[in-house]
Amino acid sequence: MKPIIQLLLVLSILIGLISSQIVYPVDKTAKCEPYIGDSTDIKCKGRLANEASIYVTGNKTQQSIMSELGLYFSFFKFSQCRDDPMALVTICSFGFQECVEYQDPITKETLAFPRRTCFDNCDAQIEKCGLKGVYDVCSLKEPNGLPSFPIQSSVYDLNSFGGPSNFSVECMNPNSIVIGSTEEVANDCPYPFTQVNSTDHAADFIKGYFFIGDSNCTSPCPPPLYKAKTWNQIYTMADVISCLALISTTFLIFTIGVLNKKKSKYDKKNLFFLVSNFFMALSGVMIAANGTKNTLCPEPNRFGASYDHVCVASAFMLHFFAIYAIEWWSIMSFELWWNIKFVNRKLDLDKYYIVISTVIALVLPIICVTNKQYHSGIGNTVCWIKKQEYQDGTFFAPLGICLSAGTVFIIMVLYEIYKIISRSAADHSWKTILSLQFKPFLNVVLFYTTFLYLFIFARYISANFSKFESTIGDYFICISTSPTPEECTIKGPSSASLGYFTYCLRIYGVYCFFIYGISSRNLQIWKDSWVCNNRAATFFGKKLSKITSMFSSRSSGATTSTVQTASGATGASQNFSSSVSVGIDDEHL
Repeated sequence: MKPIIQLLLVLSILIGLISSQIVYPVDKTAKCEPYIGDSTDIKCKGRLANEASIYVTGNKTQQSIMSELGLYFSFFKFSQCRDDPMALVTICSFGFQECVEYQDPITKETLAFPRRTCFDNCDAQIEKCGLKGVYDVCSLKEPNGLPSFPIQSSVYDLNSFGGPSNFSVECMNPNSIVIGSTEEVANDCPYPFTQVNSTDHAADFIKGYFFIGDSNCTSPCPPPLYKAKTWNQIYTMADVISCLALISTTFLIFTIGVLNKKKSKYDKKNLFFLVSNFFMALSGVMIAANGTKNTLCPEPNRFGASYDHVCVASAFMLHFFAIYAIEWWSIMSFELWWNIKFVNRKLDLDKYYIVISTVIALVLPIICVTNKQYHSGIGNTVCWIKKQEYQDGTFFAPLGICLSAGTVFIIMVLYEIYKIISRSAADHSWKTILSLQFKPFLNVVLFYTTFLYLFIFARYISANFSKFESTIGDYFICISTSPTPEECTIKGPSSASLGYFTYCLRIYGVYCFFIYGISSRNLQIWKDSWVCNNRAATFFGKKLSKITSMFSSRSSGATTSTVQTASGATGASQNFSSSVSVGIDDEHL
């Protein structure tokens, strides 16, 4: 009884295996034909198992097979196994499969079947080439949903053709193919990549070449993250903002530094801050004047590097004056707090401020330039620091320290102002407090949001760079199959995120204008200056008065009311400034 039970168990297992076996459909349009020969790009002659018998169907000709293999040959040229002769043998076996025939014993009809490449051989070769995860070809399915690369064999049911129900065709092991007389594959690069004869990729990377894998094919510049139109829009935005920032800071420096006859010590410190912002903007204008694309991409396949003078000069200038600006912003915050908190204890540290801040701001970019850390990099819109450790050590760390310290002092200044108003103001108006605190808070918020975004974006790119690289496989498929390969792009950071990164790098000069430039004090400086008090100004002023006089009567009542209100607010502000014995204007906070 026991042997019968064991036999039944074995039979049930065999039946289950047979019923679960993958059975491929028979294609009656299939036939075997000789290899038609190599094309310009596809070189499979001498690398096939049987050149006299290639499997084709009504929908799969040798010409279409060559088109499909073009994608694999593109991957091969970029892979680390491009010098392995068996790699091409395996690739050719993917498309030009050996054909096996079966003749119906009754009708004498001949059927054709392919010897598909074994999954294990495919998987081993793809891993050897370093393409696993980039393009997992071995997991592809045929149109009917069955594996293109079987584990062991392909099974067919030939009952309807007078044959067995489990006709099996063993899979192809490319290692068993004896290589014959072959032609070398052209050592070129597909569009849009360019070949560079390099013997040292690391050294050439420093020169600005970004190699695809271990090949000598280099990425175009700018990289195909976006379409050309999008790149041009980002470049144009950077140029426009840089010019606006330069004009804004020039106006402020001219107003406070040249026209202002009564410079306070805060004005003098503020000039250091504004001059820093001027040169930050100038670094962008320098790139724009040289041509943004020409600066960031000196050659179609090379990025700006430490050998490109305009790129390095703009990066050095941006780095130095960004640190210098935040240092002087922190110094002004400290001095404001000190003079409010300790009214009768004056500080005279200007010479120390100048020396220490200049040395710190100068040493940090010198470290970068001596270590060849300035470049435009792949997918960047400015010339900047290359490695993350240098970004952290020479920019983000000192920036964070100064920004945090300055913010603490600004908050302490606002607290001291609040205490003074609480003691001296009659009505404790929240509008008065808000008007005094608005610009300092706006300054803090703008500084934090711009530089914090720069930090977050840099971290995001670093953390996701390998993820972006993994999408190159989809990009190769696109450029190999699309009739418009120039429309294909690699998945990376969105154009909006990169655009805002560019905006944050260039906008602060414009912010300074809105924070410091639009004020009644600056208007008065211009009114009292030689610019508005000369013959030409007087002449044009009279002409303007005549033109506008006809409208004055209609709005005289509203204007008078507005002037009286503004005068009252100005007087209150002046009384407050006198009460704390320091020249604290809202422009200085």
